[in-house]
Amino acid sequence: MNEKIYLICYETVNEKGNIDISVKSKNLTEADFLELAKMAVNERVKEKFIITNIINLTKIRKELEE
Repeated sequence: MNEKIYLICYETVNEKGNIDISVKSKNLTEADFLELAKMAVNERVKEKFIITNIINLTKIRKELEE
């Protein structure tokens, strides 16, 4: 099973930030993936946040290697 790494960009009232998550399952629905991303940010940020961007770092790395 291939692991994919995503960079999740978020914004709160007080800060902007990034957090990375790794996903091992290929069978996630979009809703399940978004829930996983929200949980990852929520573990770090203890206030309301908005996810502003999701970047697939694995895909970018693969494209750069080609």
